[in-house]
Amino acid sequence: MASLAGATIASTFKSLLKLAGNTDDLVAGASGAGKQVMTGDGESTILYLNTDRVGIGESAPESPLHITTPDTSYNLTLESTDADVNSGPDVRMLRVTGAGVANDYLGHLHFIGNDASSNATTYADIVSIINDPSASAEVGELRLRCISGASIQNTLCLKGKDVGIGTASPDAPLHIKTASVSATVIIESTGDSAESNPELKLIASHVDKTDGDDIGGIFFQAKNSDDVLMSYSSIVGEIVDDTTSTEDGALYFKTDVNSSHANRLAIVGDNVGIGTTTFDSSVAGYLAITNGTQPSAHTDDQIYIGAKNASTTSESTLALYCEEDPVAHDSGGAYSNSHKMKVWINGTEYWIVLDGV
Repeated sequence: MASLAGATIASTFKSLLKLAGNTDDLVAGASGAGKQVMTGDGESTILYLNTDRVGIGESAPESPLHITTPDTSYNLTLESTDADVNSGPDVRMLRVTGAGVANDYLGHLHFIGNDASSNATTYADIVSIINDPSASAEVGELRLRCISGASIQNTLCLKGKDVGIGTASPDAPLHIKTASVSATVIIESTGDSAESNPELKLIASHVDKTDGDDIGGIFFQAKNSDDVLMSYSSIVGEIVDDTTSTEDGALYFKTDVNSSHANRLAIVGDNVGIGTTTFDSSVAGYLAITNGTQPSAHTDDQIYIGAKNASTTSESTLALYCEEDPVAHDSGGAYSNSHKMKVWINGTEYWIVLDGV
């Protein structure tokens, strides 16, 4: 920047700003300290200049615009006086580099403070990224990241229509990823009324949902020994009858057995099925158990209740497997080959006399 030495100042000038110094080298190099802008009367201002940087309250600007202030109020204000409903102060971050490339950063906001050893540390940042630059199929990302354990983490990532928490690659509208062994999601209500409880709703709002349609599910997945993601168990809700005022619903508890994912426990209307989802149309309030495979040995301190074919026919019958076999009947009577079994009814132990088939 040239010196004004010997120049004539026009009488039309109302005021004059000047740089501190009196030689042609009034502005320092880009890496050096800026020169302070002074009033014509030699009074200092908060503005500093060097060859390619401006400092406001900063004598050694480190970027094209560097603002330094001890003030704890707003350091930068953008104000719009336009009364239009769609107008307001806007900030535009524009990267022009020719054709867009996947993973290019479009803008980056850093939130920096010192650590306990006075080292400048980025505690959080916001990054905008090109995910897919394909024309008419563009996908963008916005990552909100925070430092944890001295490492920056993808705390929240917005990718196209998906949101990731703890992951920058969400595979669903909401994808949460964590290495923590504690609770992943906590829903807490602080209301003190009887109705103020945390609630989780799964809503299938499609108008064409009808009888037999699934309306929500919770799937418990993990990778198998071949590193393939599998559903080991699930809970699925279903519409049984969507007729207004007589609606019926079902809840199915499913597990994998030999890689077969099937219903193991079903609550259909007011009936409960174990291994079955089929009920007679007139039944209500019953437990149905389908034929199963009997245990090969007893298990301490428990009893097995199931169903199997009767010994004389293929008809299903109730099957009980106890820790001990029924003992020989020792009270005499007509049933000389009978046995007896202990049962508890309303807290009292009774003997049931059995006649072997």
